[in-house]
Amino acid sequence: MIHQGSIPQPSQLPKAVIFDWDNTLVDTWRTCYEAYNTTLKTFHRPLCTPEDFTHQPHQSAKDSFPRNFGDQHKEAEEYFYRQIHETHLESLRPLPGSEKLLQLLLSQRVYLAVVSNKHGALLRREVAHLEWGHYFGNVVGSCDTAEDKPSPLPVFESLKKTNITPGQDVWFVGDSPVDMLCSRNANCVPIYVNSSSALEDLPFFYGKDCLSLASIVMDMI
Repeated sequence: MIHQGSIPQPSQLPKAVIFDWDNTLVDTWRTCYEAYNTTLKTFHRPLCTPEDFTHQPHQSAKDSFPRNFGDQHKEAEEYFYRQIHETHLESLRPLPGSEKLLQLLLSQRVYLAVVSNKHGALLRREVAHLEWGHYFGNVVGSCDTAEDKPSPLPVFESLKKTNITPGQDVWFVGDSPVDMLCSRNANCVPIYVNSSSALEDLPFFYGKDCLSLASIVMDMI
């Protein structure tokens, strides 16, 4: 169920858990992939295969579009987000076990937050659509801080309303190398949830999915 990476399995519940959003708590892969390819086609760039899209760096559009679209990056980013706005709520689905995990942690008075590289306004719209706002003390997205993940600044912002300091009492749960780098940069415990993608040279604790993490949490209660 859970396979140990290069750090030990946590032995006690944390004071806070910070979650990535896309493809960690919710399934947004198809929506993002189709919007990105539509943007590439519109701006006369080669289309992206599903494999390439899955393994790209998972940076925010603010950080990745200048590299991918050059002088047209602002127009391309605006176009991309227009595509997302058209379909993202209709196709938004919680991943198996994600809400169970949130409920379980909240029942143990663990502070919960979201740190995502999705644009902040769009991210909070999705949280509100699922009626999940009561789970999170803070929801931080792209452009909410001066730098996006893997910078630690969004993590610091997510804990701003608390007296919790990043460290061994704070888990960061995400599905990409950017999430693990962000966790390391903020001095949190990195929890990697991804059933199909491997990481190299990064310390992390590995969980297949949110259901697996929920089982670990149950064992700690």
